Amino acid sequence: VSQSRYNYHGAFGRHLESFVRLAYYGGRTEVFTPELTDGYHYDVNSLYPFVMKSNRYPVGFALYLEDAKEASRKYAFWKRRRIGAGIAEATVIVPKDMHIPPLPYRAYTGNLSGKLLFPVGTLEGVWTFDELAFAEELGWEVTEIRQATYWRKTAAVFTEFVTYWEQIKNTSAGAKKVFAKLVQNSLYGKFGMARERSSLADISKLEELMQSDEPYDVYHNRELDIKFVSFITESKAQYIQPHLAVFVTSHARILLLKGLLAQQAKGVVSYCDTDSIAGTALMPAEEVDDKAYGKWKLEAEVIEGVFLQPKLYAERYINEKGEEKVTVKGKGIPRDILNRLSLDDYKEWLQIIKTGKQERIEIFKDYEARKKFITTLKKNEDFDTMQLLHKSINILAAQKRVMDYDNNTSYPHDIDAYDKEQAEEYERQYWMEFDDVDRIKEAVEEHGFIRIPKQRERFRDEYLQMSRSVKMKYFRRNASLDIDTFADIAGYVV
Repeated sequence: VSQSRYNYHGAFGRHLESFVRLAYYGGRTEVFTPELTDGYHYDVNSLYPFVMKSNRYPVGFALYLEDAKEASRKYAFWKRRRIGAGIAEATVIVPKDMHIPPLPYRAYTGNLSGKLLFPVGTLEGVWTFDELAFAEELGWEVTEIRQATYWRKTAAVFTEFVTYWEQIKNTSAGAKKVFAKLVQNSLYGKFGMARERSSLADISKLEELMQSDEPYDVYHNRELDIKFVSFITESKAQYIQPHLAVFVTSHARILLLKGLLAQQAKGVVSYCDTDSIAGTALMPAEEVDDKAYGKWKLEAEVIEGVFLQPKLYAERYINEKGEEKVTVKGKGIPRDILNRLSLDDYKEWLQIIKTGKQERIEIFKDYEARKKFITTLKKNEDFDTMQLLHKSINILAAQKRVMDYDNNTSYPHDIDAYDKEQAEEYERQYWMEFDDVDRIKEAVEEHGFIRIPKQRERFRDEYLQMSRSVKMKYFRRNASLDIDTFADIAGYVV
């Protein structure tokens, strides 16, 4: 057990921060059924401010538990007493028959790379104690805790802040009300900001950059007749405390999941997006309120809805005044383009997806938009230069769930099957490129397995991102060869 006395500063602090950030996931956005008839669309009132106000958050110095037994004991202690807070690297088995799995999982390989999934199968990742414990309550099995970060103390860090701005929001109108809302919703993200940032400086900084090992670029904008440099800086701001952002988003996902499960118990869930749910069931009356933080607000009684992808949907609904309305949503679609779209457009696109006869569906093209100022400055272009934007849907792209459009349903991805498919693809590539010879596997058979990198060792983060099949193929916990030694013996560059 080692203690970080300076939080995230120094070599150990950077290592600790990289581990904590592995548990920093975004909101849950998924399409469960592409079509909804006679349903309801609910939003949580001020989801993030509510979980900030109603939960305690870790404070003080973090204990880093590198020993697996110690980490497991600490997690077991926390489950019994709920004292402190923690984040753990774990292996979890998700039942294959679970329709709405609880834990987020980053996909790094194949056509799902970059997507945040909620899959079934055997998962390896880093999560908060809270999400792991809730998953166990739902029938998941945590088979191994390998390491953990634990905070002995927690405090109601945000309660007073949110209460103050909540009162202003609820008693104000216009710009003041909007400002109070933005202040509350924007706060948690500041704690999770990335330390590395792109910066600009006057050309006088060039000499300093030339003497350093840091990469940089030099620009000359002839229209303004200025020279400047672009470089990466690392912020040492003390307000960057990623564990706070980790726990805020974790609590928010748990609250959303409880709503999803309540909907599933009484009906069919069609869609969710961070703080909203569309489905066929009414929420319990005691959980519904138009204003109270953390309660569900009935936004619309949906007559019909079409959900193509996360943040790309249309609904015809009855509003709170009893009026029939249509709303269309589309991330990345300019407002004036959205205003021209209708529910019928979304229905048409859904039918095209069902037929599978097209690879892409064009949403719009040749839309004129002004370029960002910094982009124009760097490219030495005229500031009145417009760019043409295009947007289309790649209907062959993998979705966050396995979609069954013909039966209007979907299923969570099975990571075990996915890893098997990846292994088969690797074998196919070896056959094509290396006459079916896996040279790394040959070296493993000749010299022995590669030892799994321990915490604070190089390549630990890279190892965590590898697929399960690759880990099992080449690595063992008690192997005698580290990566450097194996590479040297086998004739590879590390």
